[in-house]
Amino acid sequence: MSDLRSVIDTALRTAAEAQGLAPEQIDALVAAVWAAIQARLGGETVYIHAAPKAERNAAIVAAWRGGRFLAEIARDFDLSESRIRQIIAANRKPAP
Repeated sequence: MSDLRSVIDTALRTAAEAQGLAPEQIDALVAAVWAAIQARLGGETVYIHAAPKAERNAAIVAAWRGGRFLAEIARDFDLSESRIRQIIAANRKPAP
């Protein structure tokens, strides 16, 4: 759960900073959101669906078609080069 807390904390802080909130306001927001999550879901097992991969895969293929190197694409998407190759191979459209 500490990893989830870190993800929530980072996402909230990034969004709040982008909106121009003061550091004290950001701290209060993060604490309030986490308290609400604990009150509502504390002690429960929660499944969070993975984000759809179609858009990610299309972006990977577009980057590759645009001439980017596999290593660079892999780093940007936090995937292995092997996985990038698999995604490209699975999403290639045959030439007309």
